[in-house]
Amino acid sequence: MAQMTKSWRRLLTGVSFLMTTTSLTQSSYTTATRTEQSRQATPKQYHAMGSDKILSDTLPSMNLLMKPIFNESAQTPRARPEPIAINITMTLRVARDRFGTNGDIPLLSLPLMIAKTPIARYDDDNPLTASFNNDEFHQLEYHDEDQTMVITVKFTAPYRRTNAKTLPGPRVDLRRDVTGGGLVGQGKGFIPVPPPPTRDNGDSESWQLTVEWDLVDAPPGIRGAWSLGDGHTSNAIGTMDFTVTHAVFAVGYLQRFPEWEVDDNALKSEKEGNNSFAMYWLDPSPYNMVDLAKSTRAIYTRIASYFDNSTDPFRVFFRQIEANSGGSGASFSFMVEYSLLSVDQTDEHALADLIAHETVHEFALLDKAAPGESPAEWQEDEAGWYVEGVASYVGALAGLNDPGRREWMVNSMNNYAQAYYTSPVVRMPYGDVLSHYWDTVDITRVSYYRGLTYLVELDGIIWNKSEGKKSMDDVVVDLYKLRREGQPCGLTILKDKLAGLIGRESLDRSYDAMFKGELIIPPEESLERYGLKLVKMKWQRFELGFDTQSMREFKVRGLVPGSAADKAGVKEGDTIVKGFMVWIVEDELDVPMRIVVMRDENEVKYEWWPRSDEVVEAYGWIDVRRPGGPDEL
Repeated sequence: MAQMTKSWRRLLTGVSFLMTTTSLTQSSYTTATRTEQSRQATPKQYHAMGSDKILSDTLPSMNLLMKPIFNESAQTPRARPEPIAINITMTLRVARDRFGTNGDIPLLSLPLMIAKTPIARYDDDNPLTASFNNDEFHQLEYHDEDQTMVITVKFTAPYRRTNAKTLPGPRVDLRRDVTGGGLVGQGKGFIPVPPPPTRDNGDSESWQLTVEWDLVDAPPGIRGAWSLGDGHTSNAIGTMDFTVTHAVFAVGYLQRFPEWEVDDNALKSEKEGNNSFAMYWLDPSPYNMVDLAKSTRAIYTRIASYFDNSTDPFRVFFRQIEANSGGSGASFSFMVEYSLLSVDQTDEHALADLIAHETVHEFALLDKAAPGESPAEWQEDEAGWYVEGVASYVGALAGLNDPGRREWMVNSMNNYAQAYYTSPVVRMPYGDVLSHYWDTVDITRVSYYRGLTYLVELDGIIWNKSEGKKSMDDVVVDLYKLRREGQPCGLTILKDKLAGLIGRESLDRSYDAMFKGELIIPPEESLERYGLKLVKMKWQRFELGFDTQSMREFKVRGLVPGSAADKAGVKEGDTIVKGFMVWIVEDELDVPMRIVVMRDENEVKYEWWPRSDEVVEAYGWIDVRRPGGPDEL
C-alpha cells in the first residue's frame, strides 16, 4: 500500500553533511477495520536476540536510547507523574558509503499518514537534530580514511491526541493509554529509520539494533518494553523493518505476566510448550489480565504447535483507547486495542478469537505482488483472502481447539460462516472487492470470511483427493516453512502447491468461482478430522438498517424503512454519540446493535438485532464429538 512519506537527507558538499528535509508525493492509503499484519521474520530478517551485549561488530547498528518525559503529578487524576512523550537518541554506526556518495539516499524516512492514522511530526516546532562522529549537531566533517561514521539523531516523540470520535485506522501511532499510565505504539508511527539502500537485496539488509531505556529520572514503577525484549538494554539482529518499523514499543507503569521479578533468563525457562511468552498492560483494566495472559499463552502455544512446533518468543501488548477495538500484528508480537465500550460488546470468547487471529499473523503470511503485477485500481493485494482467511481458519481450529472449551472453536467457525453467507456483498466479484476495499466495512471484511470459507472448501477437496492423507493444514504449514527459510512464498507458490494436490484444472475451476463471487459450499467431508460436520443453516441476511458509514460520520443516513433499526426508533439524521462497532456485530450472530443518539438535547439508547427477514442459503458446522451434538442453528 502506498503512503505519504517524509525523508531527512544529508547533502554532500566537499566533506560536509547537512541535514535537510523533503516531502515525497502524497498517495492514498485508507482505513483498516480490524487487523494489520506484521512481516514475518525469516533467517534473513531475524537472527539473534540478546539482553545487554553486542551481537555483531560487522553489521550496521542502531542504538535507541529512550527516555520518557513526564508531566507534573498535580496535573493527573491519580496524582502521579505520567509519561507524555519520549526523548529518543538514535545512534547509527554505518559504513561510510551506506547513504551513497551524492546524498541520493535519505538518512531517515517516516510515513506522514497511514490510512486515517497520522504519524508523529518532526518539523520546525519539533525538529530532528543530528551529529556526525560526535561532532557539533547538524553538520559533520570527517577524514577521508574513515571507513565508518557515527550519526547521532535526537528528537522528541509526542503521543497522538485522540478522543472518542477519532476514526479507527491502522494501530501504529504512539498513543497514551486511557489510564494515563503509559505510551504504546509501533515503530512505524513515530521512529524514522534509514530506508533500504538503492542496491541489490537492500530490503533484507541486516542491522544490529539496541534498545535502551533511560529511566534514571523516572518515578518508581516505570518500565519499558519492546517486541524483542524488555530489559534495561536489549539487542536484536534483523532488518530495520522487523526490529523497528513493525515492532511495538511501550513505556509507563507497565504490568507484566509473568511478573517483572522474573528476569529475562528465567522467563525463557518458564515455558508452556517451548515458547517464552510475556504480556504487558496498564492498570486499571476491566479485564482480569493475569487470567487473560494465561489463556493467551495457551492459545499461542497451540498455534505454535500447529506451525511445526515453532519456538519463537512472543509478546502481547494491550492498550486502552477511548472507543473501538481491534488488533495489529507486529514482530514476534501483536498489540490489542480495547475500550470500555468494546468490553460490553466483546465477551471472553470474542476476545480469545481476536487474539488467536492476531497470533496466526505471526506465522502465516504471503509475499505481496511486485509493483506493476496487479491492476492499478486494486487497493489491496490479491493474496488478502489467504492472509486474513488463514488467520481465522488456524486461529479457530488450532488456537481455540481447547478440549475443555470445544464450543469456542465451533462458535468461531459458525460466526465466520454466517458472516460470509449473510453478507450483503457475498456475491461481489473479488476484483471489485480489491478495487473498493476500503469503501465500506462489508467490502473490507470479504477477505476474512470468503477467505476462510474458500480454505475450508479447498480442505475438503484435498481431503477427498488424497483419501484422507492430506489436508489444507499441510499446505499452510509448508508455506510457513518456506517463509521461515527465506524462500519465495507468494500467491503463485500457494497455487502451485494446491495444484500439486488437487490438479491444475480443479484448482482453476474453484479459484475462478471464488473470484467471481459464486457461492462457496464446502464438501461435507471438510474438517471432519476436527469432529465437525457441515450442515445447512437458517440464517438471515445482515442488515444494519442504515448506511454503515454513518457510524464513522456520527450521523444516521440512509435509514431503511421497515428495518429493525427503523422499528427500534432510530431516525434519519440522528446524531450518534457512540455505538457498537459494525464489524463486531457482523461477526457474531447473537450480538445486537446498540447506539446512543442525541435527541432534543438528551441521550437516547437504542438496541436491535441487525438482520433482515430474508433467510439466505447458508451452511455451518455441528460438533459430532459432543455427546448428543448441538441442534442445527
